[in-house]
Amino acid sequence: MNYPQPIERLLNDQAYQRYATTTDGTEGVLGDLQALNVKAICGTSRPTARPTGDTKEMANACISGLWLLHNFLEQSHQISQSIQTPVGSHWHAIVHRLEGDFSNSKYWYRRAGDRSLYDRISDSAGQKFDPILFVDRVQNAGCEPTHDLAVTEWQVLFEYCYRRATDG
Repeated sequence: MNYPQPIERLLNDQAYQRYATTTDGTEGVLGDLQALNVKAICGTSRPTARPTGDTKEMANACISGLWLLHNFLEQSHQISQSIQTPVGSHWHAIVHRLEGDFSNSKYWYRRAGDRSLYDRISDSAGQKFDPILFVDRVQNAGCEPTHDLAVTEWQVLFEYCYRRATDG
């Protein structure tokens, strides 16, 4: 998928390698993350259209996801908890999983409950994605054995939000 330059700069191999393996924010990207806004996410594809409520929520979900990808959990948490949709709950669940607050993560996954999205993650990962069992795996094994699935979950969720933000 082609993303606008501000987003493309944030999507790189180093970010994916570090994602879910540390709670230290990625150095050198703070300015790019702070510059993100709804227009940076969806403004280029809708130059004359005014973003709708759903578009804004999905753009904010993308912003939350980008903060999360770079391990700025608090910033991602602030954004995701303000998004009152299943997608916001999904990002919120991931934040708590990465923080190690596993019971809270499960709570937010249950609120998200988008089985079609879980099916997309399963298809992309080539294995069944059950978010509650995934939280248990992370809790029991640590993040290394689950890193690929965590990255796939992030990528599928981000692409879903981005498409919804830009397609209206």
